[in-house]
Amino acid sequence: MDKQLDLPRLWQQPEALEAAFRQQPEAFRKAFEQHFPAPAADPLVAYWHARLNYKKPASTDNRRTLPVLLLLIFMAGCVVKLPQWLGLEEDLFYQKNIGFTVLPFLMGWFLWKQKVQAKSWAIIGGILVVAATYINLLPKNLHTDAYNLAMVHLPLLLWSVLGWSFTALRTNNLQGRLQFLRYNGDLIVMGTLLLIACGILTGITYALFELIAVNINYVFTHFLLIWGAPAVPLLATFLVQQNPEIVNRISPLIARLFTPLVLLTLVVYLVAMVLQGKDPYNDREFLLLFNIVLLGVMALIFFSIAENSKKSSNRWQQLPLLGLALVTVLVNGVALSAIVFRIAEWGFTPNRLAVLGTNVLLFVHLIWLLYSLFQSTRKQGNFAAVEHAMAVYLPIYAAWTALVVFGLPFVFKP
Repeated sequence: MDKQLDLPRLWQQPEALEAAFRQQPEAFRKAFEQHFPAPAADPLVAYWHARLNYKKPASTDNRRTLPVLLLLIFMAGCVVKLPQWLGLEEDLFYQKNIGFTVLPFLMGWFLWKQKVQAKSWAIIGGILVVAATYINLLPKNLHTDAYNLAMVHLPLLLWSVLGWSFTALRTNNLQGRLQFLRYNGDLIVMGTLLLIACGILTGITYALFELIAVNINYVFTHFLLIWGAPAVPLLATFLVQQNPEIVNRISPLIARLFTPLVLLTLVVYLVAMVLQGKDPYNDREFLLLFNIVLLGVMALIFFSIAENSKKSSNRWQQLPLLGLALVTVLVNGVALSAIVFRIAEWGFTPNRLAVLGTNVLLFVHLIWLLYSLFQSTRKQGNFAAVEHAMAVYLPIYAAWTALVVFGLPFVFKP
């Protein structure tokens, strides 16, 4: 239960006043209304009166925003329905075009929100047309591994184009790149919450219709799921942008919580790997898993740096991130040496070349990030160099992904 606040005693102590408000907001509000029922000449009273009674103005943009959002969701669902409408092989269609079911419509959302010129729309549209035409006309008689790599990497390339759309096609907008990474973290948080809510709603709906002996499987799989799946990221994006305060506290908390936990898990994993005698040099499947773990940890490092850049972080907040970067450099070093060993023993293949290039890029970037984090920790919170090291390197990943998509299938011809 909130304690009664002695507001007049706290009035000349701004920090104590703010602490009281944060600890007991309702008790603070009641005490304030009792002592200051109306705005007064005192600027501090006027400030607190405005703060406690502030109401966010209704958005005048919703009349246009919601119809555009619904139109994009409908269009995304239509893309998902294309195999059924055109009689195409669904598995092959989705393998090639999974990136086109949502990402182009997120690009359209950001371009529309930022009111970019028609030239920007034409550039993004041209990239999408070229990418879709290429992947769907790519000859099947090319080397299977290179063909599969192109299909796997194309969504990653489209994700890079999404980031470019997010920054309104400004190539040197480093802060925009950081904001895009933060957006991805917020999108995952909000999208997960929506998926949980949709799962609960789906379970309740199925249970209710089963009670009256009505089978809704066809309606669910052919309509609700088709339009509901692409709706989640679009709706999550809308909610994140319209109500940033929803995730502004959750995402940094997740970053601070998971960074030390993943660091501990990674150290235990490496020790267990040695004790179990696992060998990434001769075990192909283990090397693949090793690289997947590396990519996941690297994504967490990106997310943590982006969240820490929201506000100045102290040394104790940066130390787990520094430790995680150091251990990840060691993991990457092992993975890189393993793939070099396999290439030296058995030669180049599309998969080995793709893994080698990715590992080299990650290793160089990790060394740069590690050095920047070390300098930031030593200088007690100077995080600008870390942000710069992360943001300026991102286009290099995009260039490598484009090379894998458009180059590898023709380098490794049968």
